[in-house]
Amino acid sequence: MPSAAPLMGTWELRRGTEGIGSFTDYAPGNGRLLKFSNENKYDRYEGNQLTESGTFHLTSEKSGNNNKRVNLIRLGDSQMRDKFAVVNDTLSLSTYPYDDNGNMIMDGGTTRYVRISE
Repeated sequence: MPSAAPLMGTWELRRGTEGIGSFTDYAPGNGRLLKFSNENKYDRYEGNQLTESGTFHLTSEKSGNNNKRVNLIRLGDSQMRDKFAVVNDTLSLSTYPYDDNGNMIMDGGTTRYVRISE
């Protein structure tokens, strides 16, 4: 199971992609935050207003494409999971192409966050 330690702290959204080739860049100070804390708790903010709170769950499994292990995160009770990677001060989340039942998810996206200090 992947460690939660690299996720701990506050992350601000910098880029969101949806569909093929469509993306939005977000300026610093935009207030779109993900906060990860002890006991696998997370909070999501839009415009600095709390919009979602819950528990996150980490797993890893072999990817169907190349049989390499991928780290996965589930926020709250969602049936969807995201692949995640932390490199330096950047957190990338990408929709994992399968739900819990093995059904393929046809639409998804990728978001990129930057760690910020408060």
